[in-house]
Amino acid sequence: MRTKLFLAAGMLAAGVSANAQITKNRKYDWGWSYKLEMPETGLRCEFPARPVTTTLAYGYMAAAANNDELYLAVKMENPDPYDIQCRTEEFSAELEKVYGLPLGDLKWDAVQTENGNLTLSGNSTGGYADFHVDAIATEDVITIFLYSDHRELSVPGHFFASSYSVYDTKEGNLCYQADAAGTQPTATKTHTSIPGTSLITSWPGAPIVTTHRHETDYSLRSGETAYSEKVVKLESDVSYMQFITFVNREEAQRGTAYGTTITSDNTETIDANLDEPVLIRKLKSENPQTTFHRTYALVKGRIVIQEVASSGQLSNSDNRFLNSLDESIRNTYGPVFVSK
Repeated sequence: MRTKLFLAAGMLAAGVSANAQITKNRKYDWGWSYKLEMPETGLRCEFPARPVTTTLAYGYMAAAANNDELYLAVKMENPDPYDIQCRTEEFSAELEKVYGLPLGDLKWDAVQTENGNLTLSGNSTGGYADFHVDAIATEDVITIFLYSDHRELSVPGHFFASSYSVYDTKEGNLCYQADAAGTQPTATKTHTSIPGTSLITSWPGAPIVTTHRHETDYSLRSGETAYSEKVVKLESDVSYMQFITFVNREEAQRGTAYGTTITSDNTETIDANLDEPVLIRKLKSENPQTTFHRTYALVKGRIVIQEVASSGQLSNSDNRFLNSLDESIRNTYGPVFVSK
């Protein structure tokens, strides 16, 4: 099965230039990412390796392989948006027939409507790789995104899976899908780059990373202290009231779960060099056993939630963790904040 996947990836990469715009995007730990823009639909996605586009009789397909994962983005004509499942199954059958990808027996979720577009998600389990498919109907076009994983979606795979979404259109909401897969990084890096931003956070050790379609969670326990950071991807335009409502809802849920009372709450706007101001809210809450320090930052279409939970006074590591995000937002982050 693994040989079939590599063979299929090689055949898919033998295409020709098609009607899609591919640009080098940004630098990550694993290398450069490549953004595919589909002018017909307004959708875009971010590949962890440079994709090659292939012209189809009814559209085009872009494909890339990174290590042993495969990523596809397909634009097809589709006059009937309610035919989204049949058209997707026809395409998956063609992939299996032509390229040997084992995409049979797709298990579909219910059709949903997001921002006025019909969306459909499905999964197929093969002998070596699992496949996830998302189909989005926009006007008379159907766009299909497909990626393979091995029951643990890699961090580069997460960036692909979270880079396309109907939530990226002008109107949206704060409801997110989540298919989680946890991984323990092998490197002992003490800092992480916030996905989609230039922000950096310093850690006293290597955090565990949990990736979702629209979220990335980092967590670490060191002694009596728990460190965590969540990055939630939003639509591009989030109002002040949406941000405050999001924070209030989070705090209400946490207060119920942990029996805490808020003892400090401060909100400010930072004119950082990030193309737009950063809205930041810092809270301190307590119960008899634990003190929680949390920072919420709205930056470039993402909410970053950082937390330290400790039973005593903040240590140097605690302060370094909290300060690194704050200083990074203020553009004064430097090596002094990276623990050794």
